[in-house]
Amino acid sequence: PVMIQDVALSRGMLRFGDPGLEQGYRRSVIDRTISMAWWVGTLMCGMQLMYIVYKLFAKVGDYNNDIPDLRITARANLLGDSALAISGLSLALISSAQLRWRLVPLVLVEVLVVVLFAMNLFLLFFLDEWYMARILGLDPFAARSIDYYSDCWFLLSLDTIVTVWHLLFPIRWCTLWPIEIVGLLFYPFTCLCFGTPEKDWYRHAMTMCILVTFAALGKRTLELHERQAFIVLLKERTLRAQTEFRMRELSTPPASEIARPPVRGGDADVQSLGSVDTGYLFDDVDEARVPGRLKRIASVGLRDGWLISAEALKVAPSMSLGQGSYGIVVEGRYHGSP
Repeated sequence: PVMIQDVALSRGMLRFGDPGLEQGYRRSVIDRTISMAWWVGTLMCGMQLMYIVYKLFAKVGDYNNDIPDLRITARANLLGDSALAISGLSLALISSAQLRWRLVPLVLVEVLVVVLFAMNLFLLFFLDEWYMARILGLDPFAARSIDYYSDCWFLLSLDTIVTVWHLLFPIRWCTLWPIEIVGLLFYPFTCLCFGTPEKDWYRHAMTMCILVTFAALGKRTLELHERQAFIVLLKERTLRAQTEFRMRELSTPPASEIARPPVRGGDADVQSLGSVDTGYLFDDVDEARVPGRLKRIASVGLRDGWLISAEALKVAPSMSLGQGSYGIVVEGRYHGSP
């Protein structure tokens, strides 16, 4: 059987000590990431196209308005919506091509996901009327005949992007930390560079930092539990392979008994390779070898859990629950439990 020499989990960067094990885990994560990216890209493209159609009919007058600032802002905002729809379509097409043809190496897939996150963040500037007007050098209040702007939509959109990347995409945390740093610094940097309509923007920035921090801690905790479950599964499969290998060795008949005639059941042979091995294992007619063989079988069973120790089971022979042609059923306690 194949032995995994090092399955230790580094809790600092959440990586396995065995390079091959880490490579296998990354491959399984990337396959799920690509599949989820297709669904997210399709949903994002469809929703954005419906929103663009709505704006074309509901705000058709803004695109040919006599006020230059309003006209420029409306067209730039429509351009940002179209860019977001194209981004979703590109994500869906690239994911579909990657699932079918494996065009991009596994090492670069996670990097591309992080780059896509940064692209969606910068698209927020063109989707928010205040920051879009500030970038274009226009007066936001002249572009819209309103007296108050708010960063609520901008912050909610930023939090949505961070949450989607942490909860929907099963990306490894060791490659996700740049997204968390950008999420923490993006809103304060935006407010300091372009200004903000919020007077107490620092409170919003602090709240956003708390949300991103807890999202990062939650993602790290989920991945830690997933990796620990992966180790448990790996150890169970390794132990099963070792047990089958040892049982196979124990069930191998001696050279003098290789020519043992087949066992027939009824009119047809019911013998298989597994039944032959089991027969040699449990039906050894050589009384001299029976104690030693049973002792080895018992040690394997106790270690693997399919044989319980006599100390763990307390039987009450006087408390009979029933009997039949195969024996008597009595009451007992296993580790104190009836």
